Amino acid sequence: MNPVLDLSASDWLSLFNHFATLSLLAVGGAITVAPDMHRFLVDNNAWLTEAQFNASIAIAQAAPGPNVLFIALLGWNVGLNAGG
Repeated sequence: MNPVLDLSASDWLSLFNHFATLSLLAVGGAITVAPDMHRFLVDNNAWLTEAQFNASIAIAQAAPGPNVLFIALLGWNVGLNAGG
């Protein structure tokens, strides 16, 4: 089990702003900005593990419906790590 993250309101706002900015760049679909999401969530902030990030994308790609579902799963996993 991962230790619980202590995310403040400014952390959540930073996540929102980063993803909102990426949405302007996602010309080829949301999956095209996945590497930058990985850099932000896993490498820079360590809010997700490598396995959580990869599982979020794999589950969303396997599920029926739009491929953009992985963004919701990433946010859900960050929320779970924050003790939500």
